[in-house]
Amino acid sequence: MQKKAPDYKCECRPDTKKREWLYDLVWRKFDSGDYLSTLLAMEIEVSAGYKGVVYDFNKLLQSDAKLKIMVFQQKTVEEGEDILNKLNSKISKYKHTFSSSYLLVCWVKSEYKFIFSDELEY
Repeated sequence: MQKKAPDYKCECRPDTKKREWLYDLVWRKFDSGDYLSTLLAMEIEVSAGYKGVVYDFNKLLQSDAKLKIMVFQQKTVEEGEDILNKLNSKISKYKHTFSSSYLLVCWVKSEYKFIFSDELEY
């Protein structure tokens, strides 16, 4: 008997009036309806405040997803780099129980460009 290949399901918030399921975007792996693992978890924070970014980022830290993506925005490159450095510090301090890779992305409004940190594996 051949085993059915696992199903991959992507879930995100379809409109702004509904709340997301734990993360803004998540790829979950299923086999015959059984939840097997989380492949990707992503948070997007559009407020410019550090507290909002950290709140969403802390949700990513505790995820067992293999790939964790954090997207946020700041007004200047300096502000964006400051938050990237703080998030990198949080990653290195966290006691990981699962192997994960991180992609941290900041949209810099004054420059109309992205800055990022992507070489983070734990």
